[in-house]
Amino acid sequence: MNGHTSAIRTRNTIRPICLWVICSTLLSCGPSELYPQLDKFEVGALVSRKGTYDIGGRSYPADYATLAVPENRDHADSPMIQLPIIRLYATGENSGIPIFLLNGGPGGQNVFSAEDLRSFGMDDMPYHWLLEHHDFVMVGYRGFDGTSYLATPQADKAIGVDSRPLSRTHLEKVALALRADNTSLREAGVDLDAYNAVEVAGDMESARIALGYDQVGLYSQSYGTRVAYIYGLLHPDSIQRSVMVGANFPGYFVWESAKVEAQLRQYGELWKQDPA
Repeated sequence: MNGHTSAIRTRNTIRPICLWVICSTLLSCGPSELYPQLDKFEVGALVSRKGTYDIGGRSYPADYATLAVPENRDHADSPMIQLPIIRLYATGENSGIPIFLLNGGPGGQNVFSAEDLRSFGMDDMPYHWLLEHHDFVMVGYRGFDGTSYLATPQADKAIGVDSRPLSRTHLEKVALALRADNTSLREAGVDLDAYNAVEVAGDMESARIALGYDQVGLYSQSYGTRVAYIYGLLHPDSIQRSVMVGANFPGYFVWESAKVEAQLRQYGELWKQDPA
């Protein structure tokens, strides 16, 4: 939705941002054998496996880990969910603070396997320049990465089958489909109230503690800058430095309708000039 949407997010741009389907067996971000299985589901439990991250002719020493976090931190009896983590180790001496990635979205992934990057047409690790002096850490986003993969099959089907996507009829149809997906998820026991940026920030803090870091740096973009902002409010002592690309703070999604209409008309005129 923003001008900063990157190639890495392209395949998720039509996915609705709030709802998904629980997938309780495999970690969705890559081959399940990369991520060890937890034998206990206590808060903050972490198990990791040594490996390498090979891409662009380079091989980086890496950990593939699984972290247990509560689905809803406000409820003492909340069930646990599992999140994947990839940690690439600094390649040089005198390494500084680790860098945590907070990718854009929302509704997209935050853990990228080498296969993911190659499928996006990237033949190199996009943040390799950080690795000379910093560990680089990708912690999965709840709702997309890990065991709590949520999807909206009815809404996905409804969105792409109309030639007038902004008509009232089509929007009402999509709304009904979203409502049906919402109901199905709640009936399946999914606590949808737990899938928000505050809980994601809590996941990052749980990962920091489990990985043994005193402080971290944040590299965020678009929606990820919201998570970074909230993380900084909740855990200011955990962050040494935060770099935001395409900053998008809470409240910014309330656009002015006149500007949106004008932009849509401009797109219409450009379409008439060259439909191809």
